[in-house]
Amino acid sequence: MKSTGRKIRSDVRKLMRAHGVSWKQGFLGFEEPLLRGPKILKAHMDLGRDLPHYQGKDAEFERRVRALPALTDQELEVLRAYPESARLRAAVSLTFMEQRWVMENWRNPRTFIPAQLARPTWAICSSLELPPLLVYQFYTLANWRIIDRTKPIGAENVRMLQHFNSPEFPGRFRSEEWFIAIHIEIEKTAGPVIEAALMVDRALHFRDYDTIRRELPIITQGLSQMRATLSRMEEHCIPEVYYEHVRPYLFGWSVVPQGVRYEGIPDPSF
Repeated sequence: MKSTGRKIRSDVRKLMRAHGVSWKQGFLGFEEPLLRGPKILKAHMDLGRDLPHYQGKDAEFERRVRALPALTDQELEVLRAYPESARLRAAVSLTFMEQRWVMENWRNPRTFIPAQLARPTWAICSSLELPPLLVYQFYTLANWRIIDRTKPIGAENVRMLQHFNSPEFPGRFRSEEWFIAIHIEIEKTAGPVIEAALMVDRALHFRDYDTIRRELPIITQGLSQMRATLSRMEEHCIPEVYYEHVRPYLFGWSVVPQGVRYEGIPDPSF
């Protein structure tokens, strides 16, 4: 059965790789996210970097957004041709900015996104086959960097690449970052669990009970570890602070009854 187990593992890893899922760190993928986005979006990425400093300064933020360069159709095609890792990094900052634009006052949200921001966001997200919104892929899976490479990925050893909140407000900043850090550790722990679950599924077809007995403890131990990690959420993420100062930015367009127009897009409502 050893040869069967090796064949199953080889097939499972081919399947996982085809879907971009790592057997070591799950949906975090095989590479650490890039620190910088495409050069063609330098002004947009600079605004993403500065985004936390515009809290409570909506007029200044609006001026900065409207001052962004308007990319031509040709430039958008160049943007779509960048490597996926660069497009993912750009999508993180672009979707953070559009959520901030619409939801700064979530009780009275804006109903449009200016073309300077909407067009590159739409171009990149469509090229990634993802909606032009701050989905989990952008909010978490592509929004981290490791602090100390000599240590494993874990909640204490990662930082967000893009924030809504500024370090000037430590409670808000830490609550926002710790929420993501906990999820990153859970995703990393899930890698071997996903592989083991697929191994068990395949092994059942071959009646390879040795493989099943070997892989099941990996699943149970991993799930226990993930639950333990999740239980640490309130160590640094204060629920009331997160709900008041982070969660509103994450509301989807369902709070905008008339929808949100993406200016400069042929089919602009979403």
